[in-house]
Amino acid sequence: KDGKVYHADGSVTETGLPSSDVLYYELESGDAVIVRPSGTEPKVKFYYTAVASSMEKANVLLEAMKAQMSK
Repeated sequence: KDGKVYHADGSVTETGLPSSDVLYYELESGDAVIVRPSGTEPKVKFYYTAVASSMEKANVLLEAMKAQMSK
């Protein structure tokens, strides 16, 4: 929300982007989970990205992330 990136090591950097209601979690693997409120409905939206050597492997990673987030 404040245009900053908070790293696991405690360091903070600027995004260079305007502030917004978005949380972006980048994992060590390069995969990411993005969380934001819907602009039109009373719900929270989750977006997932995966880095893999094939689409099939990326889909497996995505499904694993979704399963972990829904616990």
